[in-house]
Amino acid sequence: PFSDISDTDSSYLEDIEDAQTLKLITGKGENRFYPREAGTRAEAVTIVGRLTALLEKQLAAVSVTASAQEKDGGLHFSLSVANNSDKPVTIEHASQQLYDFVLFDKTGKELYRWSADRMFAMYMTYTTIPAGKNVVFTDLIEAEDYAKIKASVFTAKAYLMGTSEDFIMNSDGYQAVIAK
Repeated sequence: PFSDISDTDSSYLEDIEDAQTLKLITGKGENRFYPREAGTRAEAVTIVGRLTALLEKQLAAVSVTASAQEKDGGLHFSLSVANNSDKPVTIEHASQQLYDFVLFDKTGKELYRWSADRMFAMYMTYTTIPAGKNVVFTDLIEAEDYAKIKASVFTAKAYLMGTSEDFIMNSDGYQAVIAK
């Protein structure tokens, strides 16, 4: 910690230590922070720039891709979460539902939702993806059900159900190109 950290209001200590650990702040020389001095615009821009770079790096560390492929008359869905970082990534789910797959027509009307006729226990579950690994969620629309809507299907989306402190999930879902 900085040599003058004792001059800081104790309610800010944890945030200052976190910012220093993440290399967002480095002090002003002689291992001093000068917590009672006003900051300059240049210092603020420097911190924002470092934070942006850190976020970009973190966002690139986890990639999520969705796909859908017609096979044997049915439609196979896949949602892959790849952890390209050097630490585990955890997704916290509010129920046993970990993902969802949805099909839409040209107007955006929902034609099919994988979870529509399923029930999920309402308790916290977790998906942890080790560093350098990925997890793939898959499911299938049977040929009989897919045949009823196939001609109207325009787009497919996959959704991760839950939250994560390790990466930002797209709440609008992940577009899946339907391969024939």
